Amino acid sequence: MLYVTADHHLAHENILDYCKRPFKSIIHHNMELIRRWNDVVNTSDTVIHLGDFCFERGEQDHRYWREQLNGNIIFIQGNHDHHQNAPIQSLVFKYGGIDWWCSHYPERRYKHNLCGHTHNLWKVQKTHMGVIVNCGVDVWQGYPVTIDKILETIKNAPNGESV
Repeated sequence: MLYVTADHHLAHENILDYCKRPFKSIIHHNMELIRRWNDVVNTSDTVIHLGDFCFERGEQDHRYWREQLNGNIIFIQGNHDHHQNAPIQSLVFKYGGIDWWCSHYPERRYKHNLCGHTHNLWKVQKTHMGVIVNCGVDVWQGYPVTIDKILETIKNAPNGESV
């Protein structure tokens, strides 16, 4: 199975207030996002993480967090990823006959863009130019989302609006 996600911000205390995440503490936040990930992602699945994976604090670096998660993870660099786990800036893959442009930032110049960065501002922007899908945990209840769920969400989104 193929999943896409973004903006976990593990160990980033300010994210709780910034995005109004419903967790009692950063420890609760980290544990719950890891639980939700592992509830849906199996060890044989692939996950494209579209940036802002974690803040590094001493021994709690990207390897520490990565070891707790199921699946084969492809990391795209986000604006808060200053460590070396995310050397890829963007990638394109084909699924369902569609070329999907994957990057941390919304890219209006591509017909089908999967991104993070916008947190809880919107889930889908659908226009005459194409579609941008925010794959961040803030709009997917803290879970990685399958590409099939993304296709279903796009199909049900109204034209010309952000949802």
